[in-house]
Amino acid sequence: MKDGAGRKRNAKGPPTISAMKMDEFVGRARELAHRYRIKDGERFRLSDVDPDDTAWLKDADKPLAQEALQRGVEALASLQDRLYAQDRCSVLLIFQAMDAAGKDSAIKHVMSGINPQGCQVVSFKAPSAEELDHDFLWRCARHLPERGRIGIFNRSYYEEVLVVRVHPDLLAKERLPEKLVARDIWKKRFRDIRTFERYLAGNGTVVRKFFLNFAGAPFANDPAYVLLRFSKTVLFAGSLPSPLLSAGILSDDGVKTGGSRPQWNDLAAIRAARGMRSDTDA
Repeated sequence: MKDGAGRKRNAKGPPTISAMKMDEFVGRARELAHRYRIKDGERFRLSDVDPDDTAWLKDADKPLAQEALQRGVEALASLQDRLYAQDRCSVLLIFQAMDAAGKDSAIKHVMSGINPQGCQVVSFKAPSAEELDHDFLWRCARHLPERGRIGIFNRSYYEEVLVVRVHPDLLAKERLPEKLVARDIWKKRFRDIRTFERYLAGNGTVVRKFFLNFAGAPFANDPAYVLLRFSKTVLFAGSLPSPLLSAGILSDDGVKTGGSRPQWNDLAAIRAARGMRSDTDA
């Protein structure tokens, strides 16, 4: 017997996920993910997404959500075994979010069942001197997962069209030839990212990108922040309890997040990104 959401119920009545066969559970998870998948990067606006949306899960369903999370962890472990055994493809998961929006927690909880020998997590913070001496994709490219493995990027090359764009001093540190620092540099970088991801997809790397939308952030509904106009992308829009960083603390990307935090107001400059999108088929 199933309830209105398609969940199986046990003899006592409450729905149970543990009774589902693994293939059925994966299918249900795929349906749920499809709800938050961005298909039209050009028309997508973050303001159209409710950060409090939890699909059919309500407050009373928290035990069910925990059960689903645990079953999801088991499913990931099983799928990882297949990925490793086939040794033909790799998986790259990219997590982007505002500071303190829960990237670390999401990675920790969702990926807790993954075999660490077949998975690597890379957190990209302020670039080193060596990284600044290379092209902007280099430091991410050198950490790409090999076949049969899962790679997780906590932040990524998308910082190069967000943080670097609103902080000219960071772009200056890259020491590009002056003639290349033109008005269309950001459009070109988006183009390079699309080309790079198509290249990865054409060589067996499955790219999946996640943007964590933090409910309550003063800029959460500002389309200026939506550089992640990922077509064929999952958007996690659940309300996250993590508070904003305290005034005066340095963020992971090395940009001070104190009183002018924020300088997030500067993100209005990114409105031009409306005409850009990363709509790869990766």
